[in-house]
Amino acid sequence: MKKLHRGIFVSSIVLFMFNSSGSFVGRSAQGSASFLYVNNDTPILNTVAGFGINSDGTLSQLGNSPFLTGGVGGRTDPDFSNASIHVHDNFLFVANSLTNNVSVFTIRGDGSLETVPGSPFATGGTNPLGITSNQRGTFLFVTNRDSNNISVFSISTNGVLTPVSGSPFPTTGLATPTGLAINISGSLLFVGFRNAIGTFSVDAEGHLAAAVAPQSTDFSAQSLVLHRSDRFLSVGIGDSANIAVFFTAPNGSLLAAAGSPDANGTARGTRAVVFHPSADLVFATADSLATVSVFRLVFTGLLSPVPGSPFSTDGSDSRAFAFHPSGEIAYLANRGDRTITVLRIGKNGESVTPVPGGKTPLGSLLAKPSGLAVATGIRSL
Repeated sequence: MKKLHRGIFVSSIVLFMFNSSGSFVGRSAQGSASFLYVNNDTPILNTVAGFGINSDGTLSQLGNSPFLTGGVGGRTDPDFSNASIHVHDNFLFVANSLTNNVSVFTIRGDGSLETVPGSPFATGGTNPLGITSNQRGTFLFVTNRDSNNISVFSISTNGVLTPVSGSPFPTTGLATPTGLAINISGSLLFVGFRNAIGTFSVDAEGHLAAAVAPQSTDFSAQSLVLHRSDRFLSVGIGDSANIAVFFTAPNGSLLAAAGSPDANGTARGTRAVVFHPSADLVFATADSLATVSVFRLVFTGLLSPVPGSPFSTDGSDSRAFAFHPSGEIAYLANRGDRTITVLRIGKNGESVTPVPGGKTPLGSLLAKPSGLAVATGIRSL
């Protein structure tokens, strides 16, 4: 087997080719490739669907996809979407909600997945949902919804996970941890709970401790995402048709923006919330719908709907949402018909349009996609 050169994390700097009109037409850096992976969250045997990203943003299913994780899914909270799968460098991390473990794969240059020795790794908790790493790729964080704790693993250079001492860490007084987001420095972890948002400090060994008192809420904080500046935290509210925005302080305390939460433009609970990779725009999906809502984020933290939002797509019960780093293409996971919709994003978010011929089956009749991850800059030597 060829050795692999470690790739570039999804949010790192990536090179693209553009045509004369400025539209996305190319891949990442020369000699590398981009891929999309989906946690199908399937019962009996969980799988990951894998796709190559073509020059126009459309998808081509990888050979041998879907890939077995070695665990079992099917228990993901129906109000939660988007963070059950994560990419860092050339490693793919996948939560198996029923067997309470995390699968780890090495992404080969052709996009195929190779299981890391010892995978899947037990979390020590129950019903793992949210999963993310720090930007250095040294620690992996997993929320365990039903056991009210958070698992932390150190990540070795070959992708093997080792629980840090004290893991899983109890979320004393806080129930049903789901979505999570970590700041740029890796020192603060934000976690959504039933009626609160918790902020945890992360020390050099990966140990968690409460950084500040939890931010009480009158809603269930499900999908969490930090703005690229770390200044704003956006929260999808799973039990109402709203999105909340908070200012973040250096110590991790939160201040709700004036007028927050804001309506998502539908009558359904918010599922995924995602910031645009380069513009001050927030994108959201809603329960049982095939729409994408788009908002401009102003400096006060106010969300202003883009004219025409929410935008209709060709999906069905659309949940998880992810951007290609170009910001001009996005992907939408449809639970209703077990497909991926490819979307073209207009300038300033003023249009969200399905790419003709871009709708792609997940390859599993049991798929209930609970998360998407884009891997870029993957190379083989």
